[in-house]
Amino acid sequence: MNKKYSIIFVLVILAAVTMAGCSGSSDNPGPTATADPGSGSGAGTSTNALFDFDKFKVLEYKYTMTAEGMTTVTNYRLEYSNDNYEGAPAKHTKMTMTSSEGALTVVDLYTTPGGDQTLGGHMKMMMNNEVLWESDIPADDASEYTNSDPTYGVDEDFENDLFNSMAGTETVTVPAGTFTCNKYSVNVGGIQETWWIASNIPVPVKSVIAGEGTSTTMELVSWA
Repeated sequence: MNKKYSIIFVLVILAAVTMAGCSGSSDNPGPTATADPGSGSGAGTSTNALFDFDKFKVLEYKYTMTAEGMTTVTNYRLEYSNDNYEGAPAKHTKMTMTSSEGALTVVDLYTTPGGDQTLGGHMKMMMNNEVLWESDIPADDASEYTNSDPTYGVDEDFENDLFNSMAGTETVTVPAGTFTCNKYSVNVGGIQETWWIASNIPVPVKSVIAGEGTSTTMELVSWA
């Protein structure tokens, strides 16, 4: 799956969460990290991989989206586990999106243990503890929701291009803490992407994706 389309689907899902509430400028919700990573001890990454899947089962990011003069903030939490789906072993991905306006979207997706086939899932949208909409996700449609996982669809060609485009070293503060990072910047089809990577963190610390009148900032909240 091409990474650009994966990012676009993330934005679509986050926009849907925001539309369930009241759009407009919002304050930083100030989430607290569940892990204590400390300060980064040197920049860089030992491999050309944005996500080291062997080192986390829970991941949370804060997304700040700006478009047409409006800013919205959404927390995006992912939980990965082994489970069962309709009596068969499966991998379970739970995505919980919470907007600063109070909208909550929960997506449960199931794939085969090897991750090569999407089996199905369930999606629910809520506002003020009231269910606005929920539905099962058939297998034929589930792959689109799988693409809304920001760890999904990051192909090796993109990672190689990114890690060959170092733009310096910076100290970055995000909800998870303060880290010394290598900064990488690359243009993908007119979309400028900048990523901050710390050597001792198994996931990106921060990214900014800007183009076509929109900007999305992704900041690490926690991992475990």
